Amino acid sequence: MTEPEKLFELYTLADTLCSQPSYDMNLSTLKLLFMIKKYSPASASLLLSKLGLIKTNLSASCLKLETEGYIISKRGKEDKRSRVYTITEKGEHALNAYFNLLSKLVREDVFVDRALEVLNKKV
Repeated sequence: MTEPEKLFELYTLADTLCSQPSYDMNLSTLKLLFMIKKYSPASASLLLSKLGLIKTNLSASCLKLETEGYIISKRGKEDKRSRVYTITEKGEHALNAYFNLLSKLVREDVFVDRALEVLNKKV
């Protein structure tokens, strides 16, 4: 298996791992949450450009995250029609839990092959 194939498989398994009932979100949602944290306060236009989403998908995803308490949305300061998003403590906790799990898997062996084996055992 080539390195890109290994990385893609790792990405796919990570998505499966975070979709388990204990996480209740997929990798795309975690990516959105990470971008909101990284660019906080993150405007909708910034998130659209960084993630390559369409506006309706971003709106629906952000509404779900806000309803579940992972983010807060507010009106933009400069443009009152726009929204900006910030991560909550609950959102930080979800990201940290996921990153800690991935870090643990990677620490067990620095090679992607081993990480894939570990992930396959967990899933």
